[in-house]
Amino acid sequence: MDLIQSKQSWLSLHFWTNHGESFMSLMQRRRTNLKKNSWTIHQKVLLQQTSCWLVRLAPENPAFSTLSTLHFAGKSLTRLGVGALSTVYRKYNVKDHNSGQTLKIRLCDTRGLEEEFTIDSQEISHILDGNVPDRYQFNPSAPFTTETFGFIRKPRLGDRIHCVAFVVDGSTIDVIPEKILKQMKAMQSQMNQRNIPQVIYLTKLDKVCPMVEEDAGHMFHSSEVHEAVDKIAEIMGLPRGFVLPIKNYESETILDHNIDILTLKALKQTADFSDDYIEEQVDKMAAEIGHRIKGIL
Repeated sequence: MDLIQSKQSWLSLHFWTNHGESFMSLMQRRRTNLKKNSWTIHQKVLLQQTSCWLVRLAPENPAFSTLSTLHFAGKSLTRLGVGALSTVYRKYNVKDHNSGQTLKIRLCDTRGLEEEFTIDSQEISHILDGNVPDRYQFNPSAPFTTETFGFIRKPRLGDRIHCVAFVVDGSTIDVIPEKILKQMKAMQSQMNQRNIPQVIYLTKLDKVCPMVEEDAGHMFHSSEVHEAVDKIAEIMGLPRGFVLPIKNYESETILDHNIDILTLKALKQTADFSDDYIEEQVDKMAAEIGHRIKGIL
C-alpha cells in the first residue's frame, strides 16, 4: 500500500470541478468544433467484458444530478450490473433523467470473453461493421452470419462501432488466462484493420490498493494503480493514456463524487475517441465521393 509521495499525481485529473454540473451539459460541450455531418451521428461504443461481472456505474438515487441522471433505454445504470456475462447484444441509449433528452452516445453490450468459448471472428467483424441488430441472442452453436435473421445488409456509419472499451479486472491482470488474452488480441487485430480506437476500463482497483478502497480520490496517487495501468497497457499494446481507471459501486449506498469523476472521465475520453473516428470516416467518404465525381467528369 504505497501512495506516491508528491503533490502531483501521476495523471492530471482536471476534469469536473463543479460537482453539481449535470452529465448532459458536460457532454453537450464536449466538442463544439465537430463538422456538421459528424455531429448528427450517435457515437457507438462497444463494451467488451473480459470477466464474469459487469460494470455497475452508480446506485439509483434521483436526488443527485450526476451519474444517477443517466439511464439506458429507461433502465438505471445499476440494473446493468447483474453479475453475469451478456448473452444478448444490446444497444443502450443514454438519457439525461432531468431533461429527458437522449445523448449522442450509445453503449453496446456484447457477449463477454470466456475460456470455454471462443467468439467467432466473423461474428466480431459483423458487430464492428454494424451488421448485428439490437437484441440479437448469441448462439454458441450457430454464429451470426449474413444469413442470420435480422442481418443488417447496408449499415450506415452510424450503425458501426466507433470505439471499443475493454473492461478488465485490475486485480487479476497477472492471471488473465492465455485463452482470454488470445481472443482479446484477435479482436484487436480486427479493430486495428478498421482503425477503430480502443480504450481499457480498468476496474476493481480498490482490490489492488486499500487506500483507493477507502477513497477513490487516491486513484492517481497510488503506486499500485500506476503499476497496474502500466502492465495492462503493455499487454494490450496501447498507450498508458488509453487505460482509464474506474471504481465500481459495490457497498456504497450514496453517490461518491470521486467515483463519479473517474467514470465521467472515462466516458468523456471514450466519446472524444469516437468523435475522432467518426470525423475520419466522414472525411474518407467525402474524398471517395469526390473521386467518383471527378472520374465521371
